[in-house]
Amino acid sequence: MPCRVHSRLKKHTIQTTLIPTHRLPPGHMFKTLDTYIARSIASTATAAIMFIGFVFGAVNLLKDVLVYLLDGRIPLSLFLRLCWDMAQYVGTYAVPIGMLLAVLLVLGRMSADNEITAMRTSGLGLARIARPVFALALLGVAAELGINFYLMPRSRIAYHVELEKALRDTAANFFVPRTFMREIPGAVVYFDKKDGKRHDNLWVWLLDRQQRATHIYHAASAEIDFDLEAGVLRVLPLNGTIEARRAADPDAPAPNNNILQIDGTETALEIPLGDFLGRRGFREKPEWLTLPQLLARRAALAADPESTDVDRLKITLTIHNKLTFSLGVFSFVLLAVPLGIRTQRKESSANIGMAMLLVVVYYVMSVAVGWLDKRPDLHPELLIWLPNAVFIVAGLWLLRRVERAGR
Repeated sequence: MPCRVHSRLKKHTIQTTLIPTHRLPPGHMFKTLDTYIARSIASTATAAIMFIGFVFGAVNLLKDVLVYLLDGRIPLSLFLRLCWDMAQYVGTYAVPIGMLLAVLLVLGRMSADNEITAMRTSGLGLARIARPVFALALLGVAAELGINFYLMPRSRIAYHVELEKALRDTAANFFVPRTFMREIPGAVVYFDKKDGKRHDNLWVWLLDRQQRATHIYHAASAEIDFDLEAGVLRVLPLNGTIEARRAADPDAPAPNNNILQIDGTETALEIPLGDFLGRRGFREKPEWLTLPQLLARRAALAADPESTDVDRLKITLTIHNKLTFSLGVFSFVLLAVPLGIRTQRKESSANIGMAMLLVVVYYVMSVAVGWLDKRPDLHPELLIWLPNAVFIVAGLWLLRRVERAGR
């Protein structure tokens, strides 16, 4: 009998120790849980966006700007401004990809650590667990709208305008005395000394595609002027000669020793500068217009009787394309939530590979629809919403399957 009493007392003692001395209010618990998930997603998304933006931006800057910085044609201050302009431009792609990658990484880790299982065991549904994730996705949509319709167009125009102006302003500084200037396509320039526009003992070799001299200009004195509007280097010889070379054998002079005396502006030599001044006269694309500019352009085309359906379609398709790219943030997140939970992977490489696959599928579909910009009869402005529709439907279907599997 004493043994039974002792056993009951011991059992009662064990049970009472399992009862918490105080309980957290449900609202406080949910707030803590939401904050934990939101902070994890936000910090990872920020790092992912910065990394993706750096990669995209670095590729473009290496291609367009870095060579001009290294040879001194643009100052470091301008290079930093161009980097900021490029950062706003690549944000169009970095924000949705960064959000997708963050959700896959964070939820994959939480699922692998059984944190998702613990939340669902406590009675929380999948939609309730992902509520802070969807809230961040909506903030991402709003940020993407601002980038696509305002920041990106302005930064893209500023990028090209500032770069072109800097290259034009510093072009004359690269003509150094007693140095063979080979940067101008199809020509080599040499002179002994200069005083303003005047250059003494000037030599100019015009080259063919095989870099062989076709004409040789020499002037004891000449004036060099940059025609920035025409994009040419204009040489005004005050006293000089021109020698033509044989087309079949540029190493030999032309028949009859064809050397002509040149003097005065009527015999000015114009040398196209090509890419030496940068990409002159860049064409403003519809996607580089802000929302008010796009709406004004669409209204102007609608009122213009000479405009075609294709002209109006390009503006309308641009507006819809920017809207779909913005909604793509939410579409990516909606699909990434069930995928991240189902994969249950801590490995970053697997989640990054999955993210890249989804991005490729989405953008391939978007680009394929963009090729229909000359087919108004197929209504590409409506088909451009197809990638988002596919991702949203797939995300909802997977959410439902994962919700049922966890019951």
